[in-house]
Amino acid sequence: MKVTLRKNRERLTERIAEASSAADRSPSELCVVAITKYVEPEAALALAELGQRDLGENRAASLEAKAAAFRAAEAQARWHFVGHLQRNKARRVAKIADVIHSVDTPQLIRTLDRIAMEEERKLELFLEVRLTDEPTKHGFSEEELSQGLDALRESPHLVALGLMGMSPARGSSATAGDAFSRLRALADSLEADPATRALFHSERVLTSMGMSGDFPQAIAAGADYLRIGSSFFEGLDQEPKEVPA
Repeated sequence: MKVTLRKNRERLTERIAEASSAADRSPSELCVVAITKYVEPEAALALAELGQRDLGENRAASLEAKAAAFRAAEAQARWHFVGHLQRNKARRVAKIADVIHSVDTPQLIRTLDRIAMEEERKLELFLEVRLTDEPTKHGFSEEELSQGLDALRESPHLVALGLMGMSPARGSSATAGDAFSRLRALADSLEADPATRALFHSERVLTSMGMSGDFPQAIAAGADYLRIGSSFFEGLDQEPKEVPA
């Protein structure tokens, strides 16, 4: 398994370097998050042993299971949560995740702020922006984003990193490149306003965008975080067991 993972990681590193060079960027500017929802904890542990410490999950139960396996193995990871987060599961996620990419309502922001205070945790987050009209997508519309910014102003225990977005589904008339460019332009507009820039961790409003099938377009558009799953785990003969929610 580790041989396959090493080859996949090396191949992915080369592809990211090529896409970065084409965009006149450096790979060092990017944080690559390996989405481990496709695999068992053993594969996630093996990947971490190869040096990939930023790992992501999309369900609370799966995050708990992976984190428990890492504790048992005395292994370290920086955990990212990338799935839709219901408020009734927010504490379960916030006790483990270092970064939550999918914060999509003012109510969730306020809930996470309270939990961060109670758990005495530094909790970093991205505001998810809905870049298409697809009913399956979550997030703030561009018009609703001001509501999320207002909630951040009232949430001193959170560390806002930037904006997260997903590309359109296959068959959509919109393109990944167009969607990612819109997200970066929106982040730039927040940077340009001192009042909103002050809500974020640094002067640059970061963007989380791009997955296995579209990360070159995300890099070209100015992505800071990539969320990549299948490219890490190609060729592994396993399916993750279903973990009760």
